[in-house]
Amino acid sequence: EATYYHTNIKDLILNLNVPGSTGFDRQLKNAGAMTNEGIELRLAAIPIKSADFSWSTSLTYSHNSNIVTDIHGANHVDIYGFTGIENVAIVGQPLGVFFGKGYKRGPDGNILLTTGAANDYFGNDFKGAPQITDSLQVLGNPDPTFSMGWRNEFTILHNFSFSFLFDG
Repeated sequence: EATYYHTNIKDLILNLNVPGSTGFDRQLKNAGAMTNEGIELRLAAIPIKSADFSWSTSLTYSHNSNIVTDIHGANHVDIYGFTGIENVAIVGQPLGVFFGKGYKRGPDGNILLTTGAANDYFGNDFKGAPQITDSLQVLGNPDPTFSMGWRNEFTILHNFSFSFLFDG
């Protein structure tokens, strides 16, 4: 079996900032849009089938990707956040990317470390801690690149069956 899908989604329900003069700081609105596409594959077989015993097995593979295409003119919209790192909607990024302060990097791409002269994020004089950026940035995508599964089922004497699934 194989399935391919591509969907243009509109009217995502987002919690948008509103002017303080309204008496509120946020309002739920149908204000976003995104594309979503992916593929799902399944291969199934019954390698052994007899009067008293059978074994069936199946492999599955799926890949999904999405891109936010509109968030009602905002730079980013918070979806969920806790202590400095948030999941947000940003145009051109997958829905729910991690957004926060990252590590400063040198010209060679290596993470810059504190020197012990009170230059870390909290003003401490620790030596060797990563230096934190001043601005917010996309830190990563929470969605897996792909997922796979392998299911097996064994049936003995038509009355007893045992199955298991590896999923990842």
